[in-house]
Amino acid sequence: MAEGEAMDTTFEAAMAGFLHEFSLSGEFNSPVEGAFGLCDSDTLEKTPSNSTDRAKLKANERRDRYRKRLQNERESLRRQERELSVKLSQLLTAQAKAKEEAKKSNTLALSAWRATAARQKGKRLEAEQEQQRLKAAVLDRAELIRQLSALMMMSAPMKSLASCVNPISSQEMQGALLYKTFMRELDYLYAKTADLVGGVQCDLLPPESFEVRRRWNQDKTLMESADATQISIPFDQTWRSLSSLYLADPKGSHYRGEIHDRENTAAVTYRSNYTLESGTTALITYSSVRRYVEKDCVVFVWRSQFEGQGEFDGVFSDEHAWLVIRPSDMPEGPGTTLQSYTQLKLTDLDGKMGTNDLRGNQFVKLVGMVDEEDMADVEEAMQGLLIGESQSGSPASSDVMEL
Repeated sequence: MAEGEAMDTTFEAAMAGFLHEFSLSGEFNSPVEGAFGLCDSDTLEKTPSNSTDRAKLKANERRDRYRKRLQNERESLRRQERELSVKLSQLLTAQAKAKEEAKKSNTLALSAWRATAARQKGKRLEAEQEQQRLKAAVLDRAELIRQLSALMMMSAPMKSLASCVNPISSQEMQGALLYKTFMRELDYLYAKTADLVGGVQCDLLPPESFEVRRRWNQDKTLMESADATQISIPFDQTWRSLSSLYLADPKGSHYRGEIHDRENTAAVTYRSNYTLESGTTALITYSSVRRYVEKDCVVFVWRSQFEGQGEFDGVFSDEHAWLVIRPSDMPEGPGTTLQSYTQLKLTDLDGKMGTNDLRGNQFVKLVGMVDEEDMADVEEAMQGLLIGESQSGSPASSDVMEL
């Protein structure tokens, strides 16, 4: 044990010498300590610096996100601006187009309104003229009735005057009064030619055929006829020949009183006698006709009255008639088209509408006999022209009376 303690003492002494020999000086230790101290100091100093950098990085990231958001919003606003500009342009274009269409619509509406107003004004003027004409017709008819009544009351005293020179018969007086009324209506009837003649469906007769086919209208108020035919005679010859027939007919008694436009107007009284199953009867016709020569056609207009005698005493019929003559081309060469339209209405002495009873129908048949005679005269005149052309080989203008 003593030996162990001695060895420990020796070991401790050797260790102490070794430590003393190799002990670190203060200069050596201070840099080490300084180095370690510097490391610790840098670590301490770098810790707050890293926090600042992280804050800066976060701030930069926030700024970048903000800038990107602003950029996105700016792009979105620019895109919206472009879209809104396009929509605005479309709206402005649509608005301008709507204004233009509205302007056109207003212009069309104004034009339509003006046209409607013009038509209404024309109809009003026609209605006023019709009213004036009807008033004049009523006054004339009233005057006619008054004078006829006075004439009938004076019939006995007039018999004592039979020996007087050139006595005026009641028929002549009645005809004069009628003709004054009828001739005032001819121009008005002529103005209706286009509407009446052009607005009906005509029965086309065979060439060189002449006929009047009267039919009751749907309301049974009047009888109408609408016929057309063609003849292989030049237009100029046709209307001149018919002018001779209608304006200078030798069969009737021509009115010699005052006539407006006598060159184109005639007033003729006809007395026709017929034999019926019931006996002999007569029909007196008062007819006024006027010719209208146009550029491409000639129009004849009639205003007539048929007066029954004997068993038809007191039965009358008023007739309006139109004949339009136009040139036409036919296989044989230049020809003529004749288109006619008539209106026949049964009346009594006061102008009231008559009835289509048995007596009225018999009277209409009597008027139909007059139509047949008239058509026979027309056919005879046309046949004369055809014969004259075939014999001379040229238009027989010398056979046509100039009027």
